[in-house]
Amino acid sequence: MIRICLAWFCLVVAALAACAGTAPAGARPRPNDLQSLTVYYENDLFTDTDRYYTSGVRLSWLSQDLEAKDVPAWAHATSDRLPWLRRDGWTNNLGLALGQCIYTPEKTAREVPDPKDRPYAGWLYGSVALHHKNATRLHMLELTLGIVGPEALGEVAQNGVHDVRHLRKAKGWDHQLGTEPGLMLTYDYRQRLGTIGDPDGVAADLLSSLRLNAGNVLTAATAGVTGRIGWNLPRDFHGSRIHASGYATPPADADTIATGRSFSLFLYATAEGSAVAHNLFLDGNTFRDSPSVDRQPWVGGGELGAGCSWSRYRLTYSHVVRSKEFHTQDGAQQYGSICLSVSF
Repeated sequence: MIRICLAWFCLVVAALAACAGTAPAGARPRPNDLQSLTVYYENDLFTDTDRYYTSGVRLSWLSQDLEAKDVPAWAHATSDRLPWLRRDGWTNNLGLALGQCIYTPEKTAREVPDPKDRPYAGWLYGSVALHHKNATRLHMLELTLGIVGPEALGEVAQNGVHDVRHLRKAKGWDHQLGTEPGLMLTYDYRQRLGTIGDPDGVAADLLSSLRLNAGNVLTAATAGVTGRIGWNLPRDFHGSRIHASGYATPPADADTIATGRSFSLFLYATAEGSAVAHNLFLDGNTFRDSPSVDRQPWVGGGELGAGCSWSRYRLTYSHVVRSKEFHTQDGAQQYGSICLSVSF
């Protein structure tokens, strides 16, 4: 699948290089007074597996576009210390999110997990984010606080769903990672590199991303590129699944809805690579002995997906593949990701 993604990108990049120019770097988007609420659901049931990163849910809210004078005092204090978050003529958004992620070993029928397999772990968290953007570039800073361990309700969520669906329960949750508060600071930069075709008809575009995470939950750097092709492509920075960052699907454009040009249908592909210095869910608890595995320092991934939007609603589905995250992992991980967003 990664080879397919790379081949797709090569074609798009070649076309953009030959035919397209980027939008002006200082272009300013028209302010939007709509907000968005986005629900993400990720699970390996879409790929008929039940292992490793096995479930993720997230609810994200993103505010309407805000002028600098309208953002809260804490956001002002943050942007005053970071020049790239206080550029004249750019707009701002505030974001909030709640989520849970669940991780299990491959062999969940064992009451005593294989020490070479991924540890059981749950992660329950909340986050607050500040977005600063113009028409082609987005800077995002997010603070995430949460809890790892039994209090994250990973066992309750997984085995509760399995009980309802009459599936076999995971038996090794008594050996999950211990209780530990989680703190993570994330910086995410995204850029729309170029578009070819008719923006109001059939077109293709290319976007890049750079994400930096620091904290006891995850310390990593990730770079990626996304290509999209379709009808009436969204004028946004593409966010179709749960990342280790708070980018949420932006609100639908109020002017586009009013003029009846809100229908969009598109395909997309993403390729990314990560350098991982620390991953709590693989390295184990920070201040106590716990299960752990030997982490891979380099991880690659890709996704293929489709999306559509109409009026105030957007729906996307992604098929995601990630290379081995630890040395004794049995092959790549695959899972599906659904994202539903509504603007109001």
